[in-house]
Amino acid sequence: MGRPCTVGRASFVCAGIVLVAAALAAIAVLEGFRPSPAREERVSAPAEVPPPPQAPPAPEREPPARRRLAESVEAAVAGEEGEPPSAGGAASDVDIDGLAAVLFSEGASLKDRRGAAWKLAQSGAPRALAVLEEAYAAAPPQLRAGIAEALGACPEGRGLGLLARIAGEEADETALRGVVRGIGAAGGPESVELLDWILREDARPASVRGEAALSLGSVAGPEALGALRAAYDRFAAASDDLAEDVLKGLGCRPIDETRDFFASILDTPREDNAWRVAALDALENAEGAVGSFAAKYLDDDDPEVRAAAAWAIAAAEEPGDVIRELAERLGRETDGFVRVRLYQALANQENFPMEAAFGFVEREVDGEARRAGLELLARHAAEAAPEAQRRFDAEAAPELLGAALQGADAEAAMSAVISLRQARTPGARAALAQIAEQGALPKVKEAAARRL
Repeated sequence: MGRPCTVGRASFVCAGIVLVAAALAAIAVLEGFRPSPAREERVSAPAEVPPPPQAPPAPEREPPARRRLAESVEAAVAGEEGEPPSAGGAASDVDIDGLAAVLFSEGASLKDRRGAAWKLAQSGAPRALAVLEEAYAAAPPQLRAGIAEALGACPEGRGLGLLARIAGEEADETALRGVVRGIGAAGGPESVELLDWILREDARPASVRGEAALSLGSVAGPEALGALRAAYDRFAAASDDLAEDVLKGLGCRPIDETRDFFASILDTPREDNAWRVAALDALENAEGAVGSFAAKYLDDDDPEVRAAAAWAIAAAEEPGDVIRELAERLGRETDGFVRVRLYQALANQENFPMEAAFGFVEREVDGEARRAGLELLARHAAEAAPEAQRRFDAEAAPELLGAALQGADAEAAMSAVISLRQARTPGARAALAQIAEQGALPKVKEAAARRL
């Protein structure tokens, strides 16, 4: 995404000196800059987001953030407590002035400045939003992206009005993608309208429009689902690459919402199965039991579709129990790459019988598929019965040890170490000790030693 403490006057002076340095850096950034009034209202017509009315210029007024920083520094040097949060605004433990000092400090790390933005946004205080608006205008693109994402975390969508204005004015692609993510994080019908507007705008960069599709996938409710389905129909009909981003957005939603939509793509015969493969690939991030849906396509005539179906099960957070379907397909699958995906899918199943896994791996002749089979054995070895663990140590662990000690294939060596670390059997631990001592690749040796 401070704890109070008691300090003496000398500590406060030291802290004040640090704050002075931070304030001077912030003042240099803020010189000549004047924030536009903070916008608290929520946007309602994203099809055309007009800029807000500009307040009359007030050249005689000092920028408020600079004035507050100076007051904060003076208070610290004098050994006084900082200004308490204003009523109806920040939480009691949020130091708006201190966070503003970090956010405006060019000497602070990007991580710290983004963290300050998130804490300010989460407070929801009007003063905090004013600081964020002011900081956004002066920040570099990466920090602007972070501030925009933070605005999406404001309570009750209070940052959405500002994000709407920024979306109509921002020209930098990196910052715009952060704005889109912030709008998606805010949620609600207004966010859907804004994201749909950005997705439809042909002049926007493709990466920004694709980000809008993915963000729509994270917004709950029928409005976001309807917007994505309409977008897919429009872009797929025009053979637009954005249709794949829309599929990914739909794939982030609960499978119970999208089952009929994906079935309409997967059950339609096509000469080119690229869209069917893309549809299954999109399901890797779906919520809910994906396995029972994807398993229907394990017997498809196209090996690419079969592989995509297995991968959807392998990557699913909640794949459901489809052990029988996967094992039956693996027993008759002739394509090596599909077998790799089937082993990976079985590794994502609970309580897969180790004796069946040994039988598949013993007969495996494809190198990549055999490695995936060994990974499957390792994945289930830790919870297996003692007899199965002894068999793993006698048959699989030596093969994984040999793969890790061969310096020619770094990827295979690291994969073997990861498998041995997962297994956690006595033979696996002994193999890791040997790799840590004799391995040819430093990174592989280090990975083995970390689990000893």
